[in-house]
Amino acid sequence: MYNSILDLKSDYISWLTTGGGNSLKCSTLQKLANVSELSAKIPLSLPDVYTKYAGYDNIVSIGRLLEDLDMLVGAVAFLHNQSHRQIHNLEIFTLALDYFQVLASLNVHEDVAVIGRVVYTGKTSLKVAAGVFKCESLGISWELGRQLMHALFTMVVREKVSECGMKVIDLTQNQSINTFYPPEFEAVCQSSLTNAILVQPHMLNISNCVFGGYILRTAYDSSLASIRLLASSGYVIKCISGWNCLFQKRVPVGVILKFSTFISRFNDFCYIVRCIVSYDDSQCAVAHFQFALSESAKL
Repeated sequence: MYNSILDLKSDYISWLTTGGGNSLKCSTLQKLANVSELSAKIPLSLPDVYTKYAGYDNIVSIGRLLEDLDMLVGAVAFLHNQSHRQIHNLEIFTLALDYFQVLASLNVHEDVAVIGRVVYTGKTSLKVAAGVFKCESLGISWELGRQLMHALFTMVVREKVSECGMKVIDLTQNQSINTFYPPEFEAVCQSSLTNAILVQPHMLNISNCVFGGYILRTAYDSSLASIRLLASSGYVIKCISGWNCLFQKRVPVGVILKFSTFISRFNDFCYIVRCIVSYDDSQCAVAHFQFALSESAKL
């Protein structure tokens, strides 16, 4: 396990930019091949880490965690296919965040661990499950740890130049995948909000397109802001789940990226937000989030 998610991110970026880690003799990732699981701690008890992850309500920002999980599952997917004979021409990207569920509140002062694991492999795609766990003094394991949040991502593997699908390294045995059933709701927009940003170079991945984790984080933050504007001040708003977060086209640098949110009522204390991401009047991503208000609150 990495002692910090920042160490994993640094190692992962260096490993990718050197074509699979051939020149990273001291890299942990360079020593791993065909592993199907990676883990790292998020030391929230450290002040400098706490300030990056703290949300407005003194719990861990779900948007920040989604960004980290997207990076983590990307690293797991690459390592699983590291022995691929065309590793230098390999390109893996997130097709979708199938779903995520928040199982418990995450205190910003308690260390947590994130774990990513390949659970299913197809022809040119694979499913990677990711979880956020409470760190215990005796360590962390997927089966025994206290899970605070879990998610399922779909990753696609293809050749860089031709952009054709490439065969995924098979998993020894595909595992069962939990089924998530999105809530049924009436898609009637009760409020909307649009947020626009200029895509900067620091938002890009090694393929010179906007990092999927950044889109996930901003879509979540925009959705939370739209709920906060609609709700009366002082009420507690919590994210319960998200689903069908689809990446439909790549986003280059220099464009104006728009995040448009549409709120629909699920019941008196629960609302669904659909966030559409677009540029140049063309949709490039969409995401759905479910938020709940405290019992004493009502929109």
